[in-house]
Amino acid sequence: MTKITSASKKMLSLFLAVLMLCSGIAVSASAEEANTVEVNQITLGADNCKFINDEYGKKIVVNNAKTTVKGSDVEYDVAFTATLKDSNPASTLPSTQDTEKNTTVFQLPVSAASVTYVISAKITVDGKDYAAAKDYEIKIKNAQQAPAAPVPVKITSTSVELKSVVGCEYMLNDGEWQASPKFTGLKAQKKYTVSQRYKETETAYASDSVSVSVTTLKAADADRAPTPVLVDKTQTTITVAVVVDGKTLSGYEFSKDGGKTWQKSGHFTGLTANTMYSFIALKSYDATAQDPNTASEAIKIVTNSKEAYNASLDKCGFKITSQPHDDGIYAGDTVGFTASGDSRGNANDLQYGDTRYVPVAYKATQDKPNETPLSANGSGTITTTAKATVTVTVYFEKQKFDGNTEAGSNGWTKVGVESRSFTFEVKDAYNAAKHFFQKVLNFLLDTLPGIINKFLTAGIITKIIEFLKSFGKK
Repeated sequence: MTKITSASKKMLSLFLAVLMLCSGIAVSASAEEANTVEVNQITLGADNCKFINDEYGKKIVVNNAKTTVKGSDVEYDVAFTATLKDSNPASTLPSTQDTEKNTTVFQLPVSAASVTYVISAKITVDGKDYAAAKDYEIKIKNAQQAPAAPVPVKITSTSVELKSVVGCEYMLNDGEWQASPKFTGLKAQKKYTVSQRYKETETAYASDSVSVSVTTLKAADADRAPTPVLVDKTQTTITVAVVVDGKTLSGYEFSKDGGKTWQKSGHFTGLTANTMYSFIALKSYDATAQDPNTASEAIKIVTNSKEAYNASLDKCGFKITSQPHDDGIYAGDTVGFTASGDSRGNANDLQYGDTRYVPVAYKATQDKPNETPLSANGSGTITTTAKATVTVTVYFEKQKFDGNTEAGSNGWTKVGVESRSFTFEVKDAYNAAKHFFQKVLNFLLDTLPGIINKFLTAGIITKIIEFLKSFGKK
């Protein structure tokens, strides 16, 4: 048996100590591993985090979810938080639970726009929180006003086309939104709902949609001529034409008596004033042989009751309405003026084809070298700078009354712009002292003769002379 020396005992004791230390580290590591939880993936994205803006306000809605941890079948509820991005201190939205829809709802301030909220998620296991691997950001954009109602410009038995509006997208019934305002492949004589809205941009959400109902034509109506439109009229004439997409089409004949007689020109003469006529159009290649059903729908037009008013630029006026001094306009004065146009005058007696001039802008050889808009009532101002004859050029917009109030201008359409010049004189700069003494002098010159005459008439001067004579005798 080998004898263990004291040195060997020391070495053995050291070895056992190191072994026990290593064992302790391994046990601690195993215990820590046993307490670590690896969460199954919690996914946040556009499919389960949505921004909604409805009659109940702005809100973010997140679909509730459960998840497990690896190595366990136990499901844990996922808790969601919405925090304003880059806010310090953190600004967190209040939330409520919608048990019917199983969602978490975050209510946003009414004014929320152009801000970003960060959606985060976590679960709690044995009192410890474990977050989702990645947050999801929702940018709150600006809102857009809804556009006007869609305007159908062409309807056939198989298609509907709307007037194109910049920035809008279009939908048929409850289908998908599309960029084109034209819908094809439709069924004849069927009612459809067409909608339009302003599409979503980088800075704004899509607007609310506006809808109208349209009905496609009968299959037999596919070749029906377009309804003619009014081009011009007077007391005794009416001119119509077939216009599609802003272009006047040729190759049509027109009738004002239901198809009994036809003419190739859309200009009808010899009519009676203030009388309604009904016009239809038909392709002219074989007007007499065609089925009357292929003629257009009728348009009803009433002739003018009186002659259209022809406005004159010479009747347009210019008037100085305010100036600092009563005796003229001086250099440095600011004067106000009003420009007046020419029109029939009685708005209740307008006739198709009436023209009018409306003052819209001006420029002057002093103060206003460039065109300057006039106010709604045609007024403006000019600050004079030196003695001179000032020329004011007023620009008048010539308009024609076509009765189309849908144009947004009460039936008036711009046909051109013309100008007329007016002048006024400017004196040297106003001298207050000079004008004061001049006024005094003028007053004396105006009043002294009258005072002297009153004295003479009353005999006062004669009495004074006699008194002086008698005083001399004494």
